[in-house]
Amino acid sequence: MIQLCLHPDYETINSELSKWIDFLPDSDDVVTNLVVEKHTDFYTYPKCFLDLKDWVLDISNYNENSVYQLWAAVYNYGDFAHKHTHNPSTLSFVYYVEAPEGSSPLVFDDFEVLPQNGLCVIFGGNVSHHVPKNKCNGRKVIAGNFKEELPL
Repeated sequence: MIQLCLHPDYETINSELSKWIDFLPDSDDVVTNLVVEKHTDFYTYPKCFLDLKDWVLDISNYNENSVYQLWAAVYNYGDFAHKHTHNPSTLSFVYYVEAPEGSSPLVFDDFEVLPQNGLCVIFGGNVSHHVPKNKCNGRKVIAGNFKEELPL
């Protein structure tokens, strides 16, 4: 399952998201499949990130009580992401805050998604994907994972 949605108020929300991405520190101790200019901690929760998470949960009809992770990444020229999945998460997303000309696509096995400001790509956590080398500076994304919490 892969779902594409354009945020209805992306021009407003993207401005706020971009400010937070620029403000937050790079997390040096994060092990990730990304080779990027900046990667925030996997548990990054300013209010605008949480608002985006709530919107993703709403449009995907996913359990709003799920456990989640949110983070930001900035891709500059030559940055990329190795092929990977988001297991054991059951639902994941990538949201494009800034997608300047030359921004690399998000590549799945069967097709690729060309980035655009305000576009959200929602997919199963087990779906393999990668990002080829970027051909610009300033490709900014918010990404997240969801996993339903098992009852005790």
